Amino acid sequence: MTILGIIIIIVVAILLIISIIFVRIVKPLTVVIIERSGVYYRTLKSGIRLLLPNKNDIFKLISLKEKLANFKYQQVLTKNNEKLQIEMILFYQISDAGIYTYGINEPLKGLEKLSFITLKSIVNKLNLDETIKNCDAINTRMRELLNEATNSWGIKINKVNLNNIIIQKEN
Repeated sequence: MTILGIIIIIVVAILLIISIIFVRIVKPLTVVIIERSGVYYRTLKSGIRLLLPNKNDIFKLISLKEKLANFKYQQVLTKNNEKLQIEMILFYQISDAGIYTYGINEPLKGLEKLSFITLKSIVNKLNLDETIKNCDAINTRMRELLNEATNSWGIKINKVNLNNIIIQKEN
């Protein structure tokens, strides 16, 4: 084996080792949040990315796929004081991974609470018949209001569905 052949093998080996250490593959619909010394550093989007390692780096993998949140029954009063139990389903996705990571501590819990507060504020202005007949309008209005509120959390609401409405009878 010649000296040129040995040099080529060494160079290829060094390049292979460097690519294993420094190259990261981020899957589609996924981003990686990098913190350096406990502070946001940058966001890696999907694809093949070059990353210089640092012992203080923390990596958070965030999926940008649409997610489903099924919120169990919540009691709501209509304008004419009818008690309803309403179950709600939300389809949402992360619109900004950096804001999502640092915008709210417990995003799903916050989304649940905000959803039911919004639902109560809408249904409290309607009587029972209006609530039952206008489910599609309520879903649309809720999506609009929730998108305004969750934009600062890096979350986009794609769909809201009042899944089940139970009218509670007084004993």
